[in-house]
Amino acid sequence: MKKIALYCRSAIADNSKIEAQKQRLIDFAGGDCVFYIDSGASGNPLERPLMSKLNADIRSGLVKTVVAVDVSRICRDYVRFSEWLEFLAGNGVGFVSLEEERFGQRDSLGS
Repeated sequence: MKKIALYCRSAIADNSKIEAQKQRLIDFAGGDCVFYIDSGASGNPLERPLMSKLNADIRSGLVKTVVAVDVSRICRDYVRFSEWLEFLAGNGVGFVSLEEERFGQRDSLGS
C-alpha cells in the first residue's frame, strides 16, 4: 500500500522546530503517514539522509503523496525544487505544501 510521506527539515538540530512541523503535518494529513526527518540539515542540497530515503521509496513505488510545511523544507534552490517536482510527477507522486496552496490540496492525499 502506498503511503503519505511527511517531510520535516530544520537547518539547526532543534527538536522544537521539528516537533512544530510534525504537529502541523499530522493535523493536516492524519495519522496513517510515515515521517522523513532531516534535523540539522541545510536546505540547499537535496542530498540529505532522509530525503535520499524518501526519494528511494518514491522510486520503489511506496509513496503516493509528499507533504511538507513549506517548499523551503524540501529545498531552498527553486530550480532544484522544480526538478524534484518533475521527479515526483514522473513517479506518479503528488506534493502538498501547507504554506503554498498552489502546490496541492487536502484532496491530493487520496485514499
